[in-house]
Amino acid sequence: MATDEGHQTPEARTRPVPTGGPAAVGPTGPRWTREELGEVWTLGPDEHALLAGKRGATRLGFAVTLRFFAREGRFPAPGEIDEDAVEYVASQVDVAGSEYRAYDHHGRTAEYHRSQIRDALGFRPATIGDAEELASWLLEEVAPQEYDAVRLKEAAYARLRALKIEPPTPGRVDRLRFIDERLAPDHQVIHTTHSPFMVDATRFEKVRTVEDTDGEGTKIGADVLAVGSDTRFPLQAALGYQLSQTLFVAPDNLIVEGPSDIVYLQVLSSHLRSLGRTGLDDRWAIVPAGGMDKIPALVSLFGSQLNLAVILDVGSRGNQRVDSLVTRGILEPTKLFPLTEITGSIEADVEDLFGVGFYLNLLRESGVAQVEESELPPGPRLLKRLDQHMGRFDHYRPAVHLQREQGVLLPGLGADALDRFESLFEKVNGALE
Repeated sequence: MATDEGHQTPEARTRPVPTGGPAAVGPTGPRWTREELGEVWTLGPDEHALLAGKRGATRLGFAVTLRFFAREGRFPAPGEIDEDAVEYVASQVDVAGSEYRAYDHHGRTAEYHRSQIRDALGFRPATIGDAEELASWLLEEVAPQEYDAVRLKEAAYARLRALKIEPPTPGRVDRLRFIDERLAPDHQVIHTTHSPFMVDATRFEKVRTVEDTDGEGTKIGADVLAVGSDTRFPLQAALGYQLSQTLFVAPDNLIVEGPSDIVYLQVLSSHLRSLGRTGLDDRWAIVPAGGMDKIPALVSLFGSQLNLAVILDVGSRGNQRVDSLVTRGILEPTKLFPLTEITGSIEADVEDLFGVGFYLNLLRESGVAQVEESELPPGPRLLKRLDQHMGRFDHYRPAVHLQREQGVLLPGLGADALDRFESLFEKVNGALE
């Protein structure tokens, strides 16, 4: 799989915050006591054995990384470990502490070191399945007793450590930022990867898949839905991981029903901005609930610690559970945005903001279905009418097609539809604190 990077506005870099105990003390925090240094940073005999054949910065960098991982269950980001800890480890491996500055956290040697450390400690990298299981565990086992977002994050890391699963490192994100901020402004950059953590889930339109096909040779394509499951998996995993992480790291979360809503909101926000109009504020992290019935649980879980807003797909049976969150004071009424207030109908989904003609054309262009409006039963919700006419279908496929072909399709979007999306974004942006 390859991605072609163009220029984009650099994101603000933030220093990662370690979790748990004395190891979380950084260079701006309290000084270590001698007892704390000994408890956290003393290398054991088995760890000393892993240093064989390593010299200078390589030896010290490996030792510091090993000791950090042994305690935290994850790898440190550059600059995360303070000088006292480095000096303490350096005194044990006969290397000057100043050598640590020469250790390249992004180089091949560091990659090999991380592989050695994982193998030695019995860890493996996280998969998208692990992320899903972790989310279920938090909701079922932790959330009923704990509502503090910071402690929930600590519980998640502790769970991963206990299972010997390594969460994705900040360094992987840093590599993508390095490409965007340092290389892409002046060069065309193409990088290949099998890792879902080296795919920018917000820029799928730049991804090209590479497959060996029997009788046809190697094929490069832009249709991520037309390839085999093995090729498609890293893309699905990248999106799934990016979505699952927003709950833990973003102070401003906009909850929607499903992943197709995310794609539509991102694409239309970008398009409106290109026209000099109002898009969705960048501070919002869009979070899929995985279904309307799960929205109340997510809001109850994180609403007391984070700024949450909800875009509500409204059906004929109502949303009493969501309304009860407002009644109980868990969700402010000014942060609940029923789409019916935008469409003026009694029921609505995000797809209704496009208008019937545009969405039916999107279904045709994406290969989902050939449907004429005259064939549909009456009703206010387009998705419900389509389900009644042809049965359940993949709502995500047309969203991905719009993302990939937005330059061709969006010029055909009517003025009324643009007004509806802009009105929604203006309302939602008003909920930022």
